Amino acid sequence: VHAHSITYCPVPPQLVKGVFGFSLVSYRSLSMARKKDNIKAFAAAGFVVAKSHDLARVAKDNTRKTVVYIPNGVDTTMFAPREFLVGYCGNKKPFSQRYKGVEFIQRAVAAINREGKIRVRFVQDPSDPPEKVYQQERIAKFYRTLDVFVSASIGEGCSNVVLEALASGVPVVMTKTGIWKELAGAGVLAVDRTVEAIKRGILQQLAPAIKARQEMASRYTWQAVAAQYVSLYTGLGYPPRSV
Repeated sequence: VHAHSITYCPVPPQLVKGVFGFSLVSYRSLSMARKKDNIKAFAAAGFVVAKSHDLARVAKDNTRKTVVYIPNGVDTTMFAPREFLVGYCGNKKPFSQRYKGVEFIQRAVAAINREGKIRVRFVQDPSDPPEKVYQQERIAKFYRTLDVFVSASIGEGCSNVVLEALASGVPVVMTKTGIWKELAGAGVLAVDRTVEAIKRGILQQLAPAIKARQEMASRYTWQAVAAQYVSLYTGLGYPPRSV
């Protein structure tokens, strides 16, 4: 028996033919209104595969058969994450770019990509040239596309772009200048003005998202789930066959 969900509306069981040469009863709901039918299905089953721990608990309450937890899988070749976006916003003139440390950010991003564990792209705001009117609405949209905002300035007073990025909900890596002490604990990670320190800062700010992606890739892919079924059925004496 494959238990897919818990509902209060009964759904008739389906008989499907598996690649292991025997029929499976697939219950798409463990209906509380049809508890007797569930008990009969469980009684006839050799084992029960539950799609969540909650379903496993319900199944164990209704049968003495072996209950195994195996989640659904996802095609990660289709549902793949985009590359992380690390951004900076500021004046595009060469002197300003050097003062603001844009090259440090670019080199830090390149170093992350050379390691090959994740893909990161450096982007700058699409604002008009400095001599034109500052496009606040366009910049606000830009912030919301970022995964991390980096400010690598030599010196700052009270950086508007850092405040704007934080107000947009973007984690910030900034060099130890200006109001970095006042912003400690507010989504800001202050680092030394070196490529290595900025690289580590970016990775630290991306750590929760990286961990979530790694968890997905290790447990919920089609390949990972299929391997659990092969192990389960083979252990029960049903070696897989070609279909």
